[in-house]
Order: sequence, then structure tokens, then C-alpha cells
Amino acid sequence: MSGVFVMKVMKAMTRKKRNKIKFCLEDYISTLSAEEKWQYMKEIGPLEEIIYSSGDDEEIMLRAREFDAEHGTDTFSQAVNLVSYCIACHKFECNC
Repeated sequence: MSGVFVMKVMKAMTRKKRNKIKFCLEDYISTLSAEEKWQYMKEIGPLEEIIYSSGDDEEIMLRAREFDAEHGTDTFSQAVNLVSYCIACHKFECNC
């Protein structure tokens, strides 16, 4: 085996899994009142379960697409929306 191949394999094995979607969901709901939280969680529906039962952002996106294909929903775009959430100002659309 070449050294380059081994390095690529090791890098892939040790690559940090991203969990931004879960972090952003938790950060966003922490800023909401109980009623707003209940309403938001109702809106995102199955995405909550997908987020908390997946290992990382890549798996969340994959499972959200699969769910949409099976059920004709818009779960994937809800996950994408969480990726665009700004943790600095706790908003989905910001200018910071």
C-alpha cells in the first residue's frame, strides 16, 4: 500500500463528525417559550426523531431525504434551514 492511500484512509477514519444540526436545534429551542417550543417541534415533526437518532449531520440529511421520498414531506429543507441558523445571534436570518 502506498503511503498516500494509508494517509487518506486514516484521515477518513479520524474525520470529526459534524453535529451542527442537533446543536442548532437545541440552541434555537432554548430561546423559545414553552408554547413556541411546542409549536416549532410540531412543525418540524419527524425531523426531531431523525436528528436525535442519527450520528451526525450527514446521516441526518440522508435520512431526511429518504423520509421525504417515502412520505412526500419537506423534512430535508427543514434540516437545511437548521444548518443556516446563526448561533451568534440566535436567528435563522441574520446580518452579523
